[in-house]
Amino acid sequence: MAKTIAFANRKGGVGKSTLLTLTATALARRTSQKILVIDGDSQATIRTFSNAGQPAFDLETFDWHKEHEADIPALRFAEFLQCRRENYDLIFVDIAGTADGAEVATVLNLVDMVIIPVIASFADIASTVTFLELLAPIKTKKGDSYKLLGVINKKDRTLEYGQLEQLNGYHGMQLMANGISNLVRYRRDISVSEPIVPEGKEDEFNDYLEELLSNIQLTENA
Repeated sequence: MAKTIAFANRKGGVGKSTLLTLTATALARRTSQKILVIDGDSQATIRTFSNAGQPAFDLETFDWHKEHEADIPALRFAEFLQCRRENYDLIFVDIAGTADGAEVATVLNLVDMVIIPVIASFADIASTVTFLELLAPIKTKKGDSYKLLGVINKKDRTLEYGQLEQLNGYHGMQLMANGISNLVRYRRDISVSEPIVPEGKEDEFNDYLEELLSNIQLTENA
């Protein structure tokens, strides 16, 4: 059964869709894992990225709008996800850039791990704190198996950057040691077909990916 991972934060513009795409593409090419990406963000950023080439991973979109009066999108998503768990090793879910509403709560309750991109600004830090408080009851219910990983995706020398360390351990979030100094430089050359940097090259993205793999604990297919 697939391990399911959401990329999310309460605030948009933190680079979650970009980081998800980079991660899924690299893992699809470098491992034997069968990977599905579910683009559940209304902006359909990952679907837009895929227009530039054939994705290395399978890609589906999910529409949260009600299809008819009796439709309950949250229940429909739960069924949508369950039907795909048996056919994949990894499922990545990109959810709405503003983490509010029943759809976000549904996703967060169904996944095994949440990757939380964070940026060093007072607004983004405050938003991340609020998001972690939203996740706290789920973390309490699911226990240690429910991982929350914070990824710094913009490093600088500002006062705000120094405060990011205070997020480590807050409501169980583990702040990864390896982050991305500036995700914008990767977005310029983003590809859904090939990893953004070659395997083995000395690069912060490869360091991030290696640390992420140690947290996901994949089982290689024969």
